[in-house]
Amino acid sequence: MQNPFGFDLNILQEKVKELEASMEKLVVTGSSGAGMVEVTVNGKNRVVGVSISNQVYEIGDKSTLEVLVVAAVNDAMQKLDEKKLSQTQDLGQLFGGFPQ
Repeated sequence: MQNPFGFDLNILQEKVKELEASMEKLVVTGSSGAGMVEVTVNGKNRVVGVSISNQVYEIGDKSTLEVLVVAAVNDAMQKLDEKKLSQTQDLGQLFGGFPQ
């Protein structure tokens, strides 16, 4: 039976496996408060590290720390999404590109 999609499905499966493997290795760091809080996430959307500067403790304001942590996590997740999009666009070339 002829492939109705017009491309080799074996190549597609191979590329998907390569993409999944690269996502597992992907790590990005987001920050907030001019670097006072940094959060590192991996390609599986897991937080794998948090760094909080001593300056934040000197401020002594719990709500400020909470805001900085949330902002750093959001920054890291946005960067991760951008990297994932960039990598998946390569896969889209097999189909002639994904719609924008």
